[in-house]
Amino acid sequence: YCQKWSLAIISHYVTNTTYPTCTDVGKIVNRCIYCGDGNETVAPPKGHTVVIDKAKEPTYTTTGLTEGSHCSVCGTVIVEQKIIPVKNNTVSKIEIVNAPSRTTYNVGESIDTSGIVIKVTMASGTTQNITNGFEFNPGVATKVGTQTVTVSYKGKTTTFTINVVDNNVTGISVDASQ
Repeated sequence: YCQKWSLAIISHYVTNTTYPTCTDVGKIVNRCIYCGDGNETVAPPKGHTVVIDKAKEPTYTTTGLTEGSHCSVCGTVIVEQKIIPVKNNTVSKIEIVNAPSRTTYNVGESIDTSGIVIKVTMASGTTQNITNGFEFNPGVATKVGTQTVTVSYKGKTTTFTINVVDNNVTGISVDASQ
């Protein structure tokens, strides 16, 4: 029944519905098409439907992600996933594959590492052979006998040995009876 026009009309009300979303209210509005009289019902926002976005560990070749979350309905990011940089592929060990070509020295002579091949094993498990870029200590043959030489590369060490002889001439003697 329309109050304004004093008419008894069937279905003279029009319903306009705005459905609630995750963040916005919804409304159901019933209005008379003749007089505009009616009512309004408000529906609260539904709230987000949170889905957890799993963390992903980084590798030595790909970045990772922290755990995050988003709404499965509207796609809004609730907790942003942060990028975790690739793992630092550090040297885990070194070992000598080929010893230096020369292994015998005189006392005081500089040690020559020509021919040495060092196998470098990375934290990722990958390996590579190198022939330079490392340090060794001592750099000079210092004592007669077997001497250990330490090879260092990016914080890791290994050793090899050399033989040190004393070839210094301390005098000459002549045997005239011969």
